[in-house]
Amino acid sequence: MDRLKFYPAPNVYVATLSHRDLPPLSPMPDDCQPRPIPSPSPSIPFPSPVPNRQNNQDGVSTLLSGLQIENPDHRDQTILSHSQSIASLELQARRNEEVLRRNDATIKELSQLLVFASDFTKLKAQVLREFLQVPNSLDMANGSTNLRLALLETQATFTAKFHSEPPHYSHLSFSGEISETHQFCYSVRDAFARISHQFGSDCDRILWIASYFCTASGRLGEPCPSYAWW
Repeated sequence: MDRLKFYPAPNVYVATLSHRDLPPLSPMPDDCQPRPIPSPSPSIPFPSPVPNRQNNQDGVSTLLSGLQIENPDHRDQTILSHSQSIASLELQARRNEEVLRRNDATIKELSQLLVFASDFTKLKAQVLREFLQVPNSLDMANGSTNLRLALLETQATFTAKFHSEPPHYSHLSFSGEISETHQFCYSVRDAFARISHQFGSDCDRILWIASYFCTASGRLGEPCPSYAWW
């Protein structure tokens, strides 16, 4: 307790700074090692001086004059002009979007048309090949027709002979009697001499003669030997 010394507290209520005093420093302990005070780092910049208020006001005035809004009337006009420009740009942007949308639709249609165009090109080539086959087929048909016509021309032409039906004589008949043989044969020879062109073959002549083998009334006669008929 004898070593402790009490110092009077500083009088903080003194009116003037010259009469104020600070408390004395306490004695340094024995185990305390003083540390050196580092020097200021050169990387830390010194605080810049406070700008002048007049310079700030001049800069603001310059900015306002550059923006041309120091006059309220002119400011309203500028805002209106900017609003109109913004509205015009928005309208132009919408138009551009519509144009781009139409262009996309047109591109899709053109892409489909390109597919159709390739199909049309293939179809055109196929039709052209088919059209080329038509003349070849016609040439082959014409050649075959000409060959057949040539064969027909080389063949001998036979005129068909048409024979009219020989006439029927009502007064001529043969019942099979021996007494009628001479008269009947004479009448047949006379008919052959006059209408021989109307008989195509001997078979026609025999059938014509056999048609008179009957009585004068048109009925068949009595049975008679076969040699009498011929």
